[in-house]
Amino acid sequence: PDLEGACLPFAQQRDGFFLGEGSAFVVIEELEYAKKRGVNVLGELLGHGSSYDVSRGQDEANAVKRCAGAIQSALDAAGISASDIDCISCSANGSKREDRYEALALAQVFGERLRSIPLTAIGYALGETLGAFGLLQSIAFIEASREGRLPGIAGISESFDEALPKLRIGDEPVEGDFNTGLILSLGYDGSSAATIISVPDSSAS
Repeated sequence: PDLEGACLPFAQQRDGFFLGEGSAFVVIEELEYAKKRGVNVLGELLGHGSSYDVSRGQDEANAVKRCAGAIQSALDAAGISASDIDCISCSANGSKREDRYEALALAQVFGERLRSIPLTAIGYALGETLGAFGLLQSIAFIEASREGRLPGIAGISESFDEALPKLRIGDEPVEGDFNTGLILSLGYDGSSAATIISVPDSSAS
């Protein structure tokens, strides 16, 4: 297909992104309080990490290091390792530069295992919603986990940028048990945020 100018994450022909608009909210409380109230716990926030690249993306090595650092901080806060992550929701949206930094940072943390971890990137469908994107991704991950179905990216199989680390991302949805997910949100000011969410087995369907 002709993808010139496409807002397609990790695609060789990617040429920027389009802006989206949206809002979302979640109720976060201590797990014990939620259990006492008898609510249906949709997900548990295991850990969070953030960092800031003072070069604001001008220094690739530093940008990748800071993004990888945010991911590792989230893993450390959650008390788990990279091998415990079942899937990844990427911030990638078609930006030539930031998509590359994100892929390199993931490769730095996950190594060869990155080839086998299912990834999704919903920015091509939602648009870049800036500050709201991380929360929108989190909600999308919870629903994907409950359904056992991670969204694909139409058109990526024929257009993946082979200059990037190999990623497990395809056109079709991937089915499986996705109980622990990593959600990445990168800002164009140099900020990186990583969140790890676990969806209880009792909530998954």
